[in-house]
Amino acid sequence: MLDGIIYASMTALGFAMTENILYYGKAAAAGGGGALTLTLIIRGFFAPFSHPLFTSLTGIGLGLARQSTNIAVKLMTPIVGLLMAIFMHSIWNGSAVFGGGGIFLLTYILVMVPAFIIMLVVISFALRREGQVVRQFLVVDLERGVLTREEYDQLGSILGRMGSSFRALSQTGVKGWRARMRFNQLASELAFHRSRVSRGVHSSSQDVLAREAAYLQALQALINELRAR
Repeated sequence: MLDGIIYASMTALGFAMTENILYYGKAAAAGGGGALTLTLIIRGFFAPFSHPLFTSLTGIGLGLARQSTNIAVKLMTPIVGLLMAIFMHSIWNGSAVFGGGGIFLLTYILVMVPAFIIMLVVISFALRREGQVVRQFLVVDLERGVLTREEYDQLGSILGRMGSSFRALSQTGVKGWRARMRFNQLASELAFHRSRVSRGVHSSSQDVLAREAAYLQALQALINELRAR
């Protein structure tokens, strides 16, 4: 679900950037400095998070579908997420077009700001769950000696992963930072692969053992590289 939020937000930010250029250009072409200033304030100050917020609802739906074995959930959650995104966007546009500045500002305060805070809470819980999954499904690698206690603890939290990446950058440069980032990513992917397999969320044609072996081989190569620095 966290991946769905991130990919949706990045896509939405790209769209918003392009759309902002269009609106700024129209306001400038109209020749009024006041109109351009107002557009800059509304779209540059009030609106930057709006498109990522709306599109993230679709991303959440896709993420929930990916993690479920229920066919109805797989089919319905992306649709519900998209409809919620459209609904939120319609409230945003409708308040500006039909309500005027006062209604738009009221909608912003009473609807959009709380929705954005709720999204931050969802992201926080998603990060917490990710840490739990990583710790649960990588503990076997700790017990087998593949991971050290320090590596295991770092992988189990977002702050630990960020801290290890920063130290790699400061101590070994960009190459070491990229290796550490790849290590963190592979370890998380391995943990979630094991989580999905344990819940039966994989196709019958997928060779789950071969995929795990590939993850472990790539992870061990990165571990050797990082520990040699």
